[in-house]
Amino acid sequence: MRGVRCPRLGRGRRPRGSSAVGVAGLAIALLLPGCAQAAAPTTSTVVEVDVFSGRRNPSWEMTDDELAGLRAAIERLDTPSSRATPHGGGLGFRGFVVHDIVLTGAAAPVELTVIEGAVIRQSGDPATWSDPTSSVLALLVDDARSHLDPADLDAIGG
Repeated sequence: MRGVRCPRLGRGRRPRGSSAVGVAGLAIALLLPGCAQAAAPTTSTVVEVDVFSGRRNPSWEMTDDELAGLRAAIERLDTPSSRATPHGGGLGFRGFVVHDIVLTGAAAPVELTVIEGAVIRQSGDPATWSDPTSSVLALLVDDARSHLDPADLDAIGG
């Protein structure tokens, strides 16, 4: 809607004056058309490559197209079981950790671990999807090619 400005404080800024002014500003922002949606926090889905020990793992924020592809790939898998699949540790590439993904029909974001042959829901109700062809793993390796530098791609065999 043109002409409507949503009040913003910006990062790290606090409202001046009493807390009543801050509450009033929030109430105004929520009542103005188009501002309620702008005030709602958004969660992005981040993929972390579980590969390094002692240094930060590479990661990237998924695009909308990548996220849609990942959801579709998981939906093509068989119904998950409640049995936990062992997720081996060790050195080198251990898989991908997908943070804050909202699966189709889910009410809240979850964390997934994608390894050779399986997709494991780590949060919420733990569950494991069998992926005998490792199609979800291959999809994430393919997505990684457009986000990671060559050294990190070599570490995952991509």
